Amino acid sequence: MLAGSYVYENNLDKAMEFQNQIVGLATNENIPEWLARSYLSKCKIYIEQGMFDDALNNISNCRNAVVASDLSKTIKNNFFSSRC
Repeated sequence: MLAGSYVYENNLDKAMEFQNQIVGLATNENIPEWLARSYLSKCKIYIEQGMFDDALNNISNCRNAVVASDLSKTIKNNFFSSRC
């Protein structure tokens, strides 16, 4: 993912900007998988910055996005067991 490249280059502001764009797109287009993954990516960026409270908030946002979605129970369970 592009944001991962920005993190690798230590350009965390650009990585966060990209993830915020994806969050907006995923919200507007109702794509819960993208929304949840973007929140996880934001969590990783916040961890890199030492902003642990913000990281925890994004884990919560991830869970909320998946739980509130129309995804099947199996996909939701798989998402949580492998990512959040």
